[in-house]
Amino acid sequence: MCIRDRVWSMTPPKEKREDEEDEPEEADPEEEEEQQEENQAAGNQDDEDAPPKKVYVSYKENDYTLRKPSPKFEAFKSLETLCLSTGNSKKNLKTYVLCSGILYGQGEQVFYNHFKQAWLQEPEELEYIGDGKNLIPTIHVLDLAQFVLGVVEKLPQQRYIFAIDHTKRPTQKSLIEAISKGLGTGKTKQISATDAIFSENYDVFTLSIRLRPSNVFDATEEEEEEEVDDDDEDEEGTPRPKRFKFSWTSKDGLKKNIIKISHEFDQFRGLRPVRVFLTGPPASGKTYFGKQLAQFYNVPHILVKDIVNEAISYEDEFGEEVRNQLAEIKERMIEEAQAILDKYCLLYTSDAADDLLCVDLGGRRIIKKKK
Repeated sequence: MCIRDRVWSMTPPKEKREDEEDEPEEADPEEEEEQQEENQAAGNQDDEDAPPKKVYVSYKENDYTLRKPSPKFEAFKSLETLCLSTGNSKKNLKTYVLCSGILYGQGEQVFYNHFKQAWLQEPEELEYIGDGKNLIPTIHVLDLAQFVLGVVEKLPQQRYIFAIDHTKRPTQKSLIEAISKGLGTGKTKQISATDAIFSENYDVFTLSIRLRPSNVFDATEEEEEEEVDDDDEDEEGTPRPKRFKFSWTSKDGLKKNIIKISHEFDQFRGLRPVRVFLTGPPASGKTYFGKQLAQFYNVPHILVKDIVNEAISYEDEFGEEVRNQLAEIKERMIEEAQAILDKYCLLYTSDAADDLLCVDLGGRRIIKKKK
């Protein structure tokens, strides 16, 4: 078995032929929005003079002979070819090639720098290269392990298998944005290919290939019926071997499962969030020392006053509830303060206290000397 990625790194987009029937794909809102923008931009052109628009489709597993790697990964393609040809020449030997997507999960490898920068929020903006519209097939490392197990257990007829998840339109920009939103500030920044050419994994983040996820391990209707009908034991009471069933960890991809992937990253790397709560009387230095600690630990500095003011500004049920509670708290505090003043505001009735007067000023009582 041969497991490789990036063998398709220089493969050009696949144009749809007139005689080719492409399997229907679910519409992606992001792709439809981009398509509308392109149509609007080309709206002023004469339709009759405009050349026919090219339609690109996904490569299928049977298109593996069309793959074209960069010189850096030419040896990977040679290994794949050798693996498949060996299986063809040996009757008792079955060989498989798993064309893996870019790996993520369990602490990260390729995406490690992005996860680290997002977790530290340094820099605040994660960088993507160019316009970020290039497509990067991905797969969770545990799902790749499931593909390997599936090949060993089922020995499928398909010998070249795309081991990728079902992410809808896995553009470089959308993947980086998901990481930034899941762990960091949610901010991203575009950089030019020239500025990034010497960066780590440049070849990965400039990869652009549209691949159709494999269905080789999708259960057929017959298998599902057999699974329902089969008992755990046969007629003689001997336990039956369990039928292999593919179990996805992240079928919908990194974007849809970013919260779970971020928890994996924290657990694998032994990361714990820093939370510091400062309290004290007025003018004791809470704000000053809070800023110092926030800067030292690189964590957000949150003030209760700012949170309350933001909540008050909401024009919804939550904002209304906060305003009502604040009004109740304010009224209760005034009543408590009034009770304290009433308790300690003494009215002197003796001859020695005739020169004192208790005056009510706007709800507050004070004692002063008579003139």
